[in-house]
Amino acid sequence: MKRTLLAALSATVLLLAAPRRASAEYVTLQYNSSTNPTATITLNGATVSNTPVGPFTWTENNDPSNTNFPPPTITYCIEINGALPSPGSSGVFAVETNLANDPALGALKANAIMELYGKYWTPAMNSGGLDSRAFQLALWELVYDGPNAANANSLGTGNFQGTGLSASSAAQTMLNNVTGTNPGAFNTNQYLQGQELVALIAPVPGSPKPQDFQDQLALRPKAVPAPPAILLAGLGLVGLVGRARWNRRKDATA
Repeated sequence: MKRTLLAALSATVLLLAAPRRASAEYVTLQYNSSTNPTATITLNGATVSNTPVGPFTWTENNDPSNTNFPPPTITYCIEINGALPSPGSSGVFAVETNLANDPALGALKANAIMELYGKYWTPAMNSGGLDSRAFQLALWELVYDGPNAANANSLGTGNFQGTGLSASSAAQTMLNNVTGTNPGAFNTNQYLQGQELVALIAPVPGSPKPQDFQDQLALRPKAVPAPPAILLAGLGLVGLVGRARWNRRKDATA
């Protein structure tokens, strides 16, 4: 009996310890609206007019349900080209917890963005005010020109340019203090404790709504890890071993 249970315990441990393929995560978000002011910026040498600058507000619409995004979900755009759903309609996004895996970013840009959030994100960034508009401009500069590029994170040169706007000066101040070498700043920001930053990527292959919407960044609560399955299974089998020993002792004394 003892050998059988120990063998079962060993087999369970090996089974649960085997590597598993993580399942993909998706979320369907209803676009509420944007009260952000628009601006004229330059992208890859072309003038882009009427570009909303600031955060967007969404609501997870349970199609299918994803409770990892409690309402409201506030996002920042990382892809200027592309559309947004019309207010009241929805879009499906793939959720990427590793920003470096977003095709628009990569490791260096992801590190710089984590540093930007760590050094400058506050709840005021959800308001659509001057600070949030500056934050969006700084974010676009990092996405399109990257940290420590030849233009030294300047809003006046490079692929993305956004000078002469009301928030340009504040955005440049942020950029001057982002090197791309301190992503750990995210974990020291008092307002980001218990939060994680994820990329929302569209279109989603095979989705019933495969629209090519602008990719977004969103903060959401970190999931509370459940007790490891291997530990629970091991404790259960150890309990069975103990129970078997107790039964044998009881029979021996009967």
